[in-house]
Amino acid sequence: MALMSAPVVEEHQWFDQFVPSKGSGGIKDELQCYSLPFGYIGLLSHLVTYWTVICLGINKKPLWPFSGEKSELKHSKFDYLVAIVSVIICIPVATFSIVRCRNSWQFVLMAVWKLTMSFTMACIGLHRATILRRTAKGIIKPAAPLWWLTVYAAGVAVGMTGLISILIKAWPMYPKTHTVTYVFAAFIGAVAVIVLLIFLFTGDSIADRFGWGSFFTAATALSGVGILSALYSDMILAAVSDNWSGAPFDDNKYIFWTWFAAKRLPTLSW
Repeated sequence: MALMSAPVVEEHQWFDQFVPSKGSGGIKDELQCYSLPFGYIGLLSHLVTYWTVICLGINKKPLWPFSGEKSELKHSKFDYLVAIVSVIICIPVATFSIVRCRNSWQFVLMAVWKLTMSFTMACIGLHRATILRRTAKGIIKPAAPLWWLTVYAAGVAVGMTGLISILIKAWPMYPKTHTVTYVFAAFIGAVAVIVLLIFLFTGDSIADRFGWGSFFTAATALSGVGILSALYSDMILAAVSDNWSGAPFDDNKYIFWTWFAAKRLPTLSW
């Protein structure tokens, strides 16, 4: 009797057992690889992130920035801790999502985008904590933690590349993506028109009105795209998956909520 040959182990089979590849079917199936928040949950997460970034940037406690001097950040050591723990948890979680989506480059770019957002928020928190420590020692130097937003701007460019590709594929098959796109475009357009009208009815000369009006209108539209792009991506993914709440899939719910909780840590800065 011939000896049975040993089974052939495919390359990377051991790896796939721990981090199974997702995203080999249609766009709705590919979305299952994405382990980060989207939909209403993602939208809420991004709004809290924006709030936290603004508060840290102007040296206010995110949980209560309305009480004058008492609302100013004072505990640099604690603020260091929450920022560092947040980014230490978010990096491997986002990496896990990136690896799961390795067969769908669009979702890889989306995960990279969201990682840059968490990284930026942590850096702003660390920068602010550093300023607090220097101020306490009498070393007062001008600083601008919000300049870290340039890192996030690069992330937006990367993520929007993936999102536009997803939108092009989804547009013929998922009409709800049309509604989401029209709503966001109308909002940005309306704000830009208001800015233009303000300049047209103010100013010393027609040239100034049109010149500065055109400049600030374009700047407003571009800023609106940058600021609302994350919220737009949340709703586009919700429209594609027909999961408006953004509740996680069963096989990634722990990763999902770990990311959500870790990303909230800088909001506790005090």
